[in-house]
Amino acid sequence: MKATGRTNNRRRSLGERMLLMAAAWAMAVALAFYAGPSRANAAVGNAAWGGSSPADGSVINQFTGLSVVWNDPDGDQFQNGGYKVRRLSDGKYLQYSNDPGQVWTGDGSSWSVMMNDGSGAYHLPFDAFLQESLQEEGEYEFSFFANEYDGTTTNSNYHYGVRITLDKTPPHLSNAVVSKNYLTFDLTEQPVGSSWQTTDFDVQVNGVSVPLDFVAPVVGSDTLLVQLSSPVSSGDEVTVSYAGTSFADAAGNAVSVAPVAADNGTPGRFEGNPALLFRMQAGYTLKAGEPIIRFTPSKSGATFIQFDPPNAASNPPGINAGAIKKTDFVIKDLTDDSVIQPAAASGTSDPDFNVYRMYWVLPSSLQEGHAYELALSDTAGGDELTLPAVPTSEATASLLLQQSALTLDEYEFASLELPEVYLAGLAAAVSEAQDELDAAVEGTANGQYAAGAKAALQAAIDEAAAWLDSPGATQAEIDQALEVLEDALVAFDSKRVFVNSLALREAIETAQDLYDSAVEGTSNGQYAAGAKAALQAAIDEAAAWLDSPGATQAEIDQALEDLEDALEAFDSKRVFVNYFPLRGAIEAAQDLYDSAVEGTSNGQYAAGAKAALQAAIDEAAAWLDSPGATQAEIDQALGDLEDALVAFDSKRVFVNSLALREAIETAQDLYDSAVEGTSNGQYAAGAKAALQAAIDEAAAWLDSPGATQAEIDQALEDLEDALEAFDSKRVFVNYFALRGAIETAQDLYCPLYTS
Repeated sequence: MKATGRTNNRRRSLGERMLLMAAAWAMAVALAFYAGPSRANAAVGNAAWGGSSPADGSVINQFTGLSVVWNDPDGDQFQNGGYKVRRLSDGKYLQYSNDPGQVWTGDGSSWSVMMNDGSGAYHLPFDAFLQESLQEEGEYEFSFFANEYDGTTTNSNYHYGVRITLDKTPPHLSNAVVSKNYLTFDLTEQPVGSSWQTTDFDVQVNGVSVPLDFVAPVVGSDTLLVQLSSPVSSGDEVTVSYAGTSFADAAGNAVSVAPVAADNGTPGRFEGNPALLFRMQAGYTLKAGEPIIRFTPSKSGATFIQFDPPNAASNPPGINAGAIKKTDFVIKDLTDDSVIQPAAASGTSDPDFNVYRMYWVLPSSLQEGHAYELALSDTAGGDELTLPAVPTSEATASLLLQQSALTLDEYEFASLELPEVYLAGLAAAVSEAQDELDAAVEGTANGQYAAGAKAALQAAIDEAAAWLDSPGATQAEIDQALEVLEDALVAFDSKRVFVNSLALREAIETAQDLYDSAVEGTSNGQYAAGAKAALQAAIDEAAAWLDSPGATQAEIDQALEDLEDALEAFDSKRVFVNYFPLRGAIEAAQDLYDSAVEGTSNGQYAAGAKAALQAAIDEAAAWLDSPGATQAEIDQALGDLEDALVAFDSKRVFVNSLALREAIETAQDLYDSAVEGTSNGQYAAGAKAALQAAIDEAAAWLDSPGATQAEIDQALEDLEDALEAFDSKRVFVNYFALRGAIETAQDLYCPLYTS
């Protein structure tokens, strides 16, 4: 029975452990962090900390879980246990939350349980939530607790300060910078005691691996210095990658072999070599307004110019640093004709370090591809720069352009020659003058020279050349000889014959274009037969003078005059067909046609008249569209159209209503003066009304636009009949019998008194 009881007790104990482990797992996955045991209320246990995995001080590249071990010297039973984690970068604690923004907002009471195997070992595989929450690289501090039960009291045990670093970044190259044949870069987390070889790194220039001379570490840093066998150019693309035996950092991250692009700080060498412009003569002092150097930047952005003038061993230039002012210099942009005034200028003259240098700070940046000339200004003192005093052929000089301490372009002059007396300018002038003289020809033709001009120039050349052979000549004498030779060249050039043939050349081109486009014929704009041949002959004759190297100005002018005369003669042979009368007649005829109406009324036209006129118009218009029409054909077309217009006009209907109009006026006057009554000369009652009705009826025909001649004639006849009828109604009193009787009686009466 006891044995069985002990077995059952043992089984219950295992069952309890399994329940505790299941509960711990469920709490870790599904429940929020809980406050954990209160240290104020719980008794302090005596369990000893046995360590954790990962251990304190570990560096890992991924969190997968936690395991810890506690040891109790009394063999007390371990119950629940757990942990909390603090992110040391910001001191925040992890807590369970569905809101990602609340995950790292816990406090020091944010404990979480771990699974307990009952013997003091606790573990917790990290679920997706924990792995996602513990992604940020850096150091984390874990704290743990475990509760033990001694049969009477539950006691709590704590262990703080287990620090674990999460490092997911592999050793890698970074911060690569190349300049000329030197390359530097950082290699993080290098193995202790490593010794690097050139084969450990692959440097590529424009995609091609290049040989290396050596690799050396920079003491006290992760930086490595590599020397390339050949320098790179400023435009090259340079990459570096790790190519040696693989290694890993403390977290187990394998070294990266990805190539890293290097910042190429190699200065350019300008677009073309810069040119020194001042006189290369030992001891020469540059004068106000004299150019110093010409250059073209290969990159835009430079705001600083550094110039080391010619310098030789123990034979330095003279830089008057105290006299240098920014107004003593000017930078001319030869590309856009602008001028840059330096914002500052200075000089250094340090014999201890053999540094003789001039500096200029610019208010605006220089532009790539623009040609610049640095010169002394016209107001310079003329004492700023003196070349080395001792003649030499081993002088050096340099020019450098910078932007914010970054060198953009640099160039070094080597083996510069500084003779005691500067003969190069005179020697070049003598050579050029002799070449010009040898090519010259005296004469009166274009480009030739007046008689005696060559002899005068030869004398000047010989005199200048004599100074080149004079060992005791001073610089002043050489300069004077050059000036005299230059004056002789100016005088020689003034004696050059210049025949201006431009006007003749242009006239020939114009005449030839006219000839090429002209057509002979009898049509308008064409030319009479033979006109083109005559013009071409004149053109050829004029062109022959252009090809005559000995032609004088008078001959060229005469050739131009002859060609102009030929052009006038050619123009006079141009056929001109005058279309204007025909065009005007067609327009007038078309207007007449458009307004005309066929019919029998006054002003209308007989049937078929318009069709005949339109046919005549169309026939005439066809000649306007005929480019080959002659003047005779145009004139004939005009005559035919005029005949057609006469014929059209003859077909116009004319109704003569003049007689009717006059009859109406006469009748109206008669009506107006007539009086109805019984007296002599008066008219019977109703006569006037009948006459007015006849007048109105006749007048109605005058207002009828469609009245024919027959209708007008009938109206006149009707009115005349009405007038006769009206006259018949006039009262006539016969006084003649009475008048005769009176006269007879009077005659009878008179003799009685006379007798």
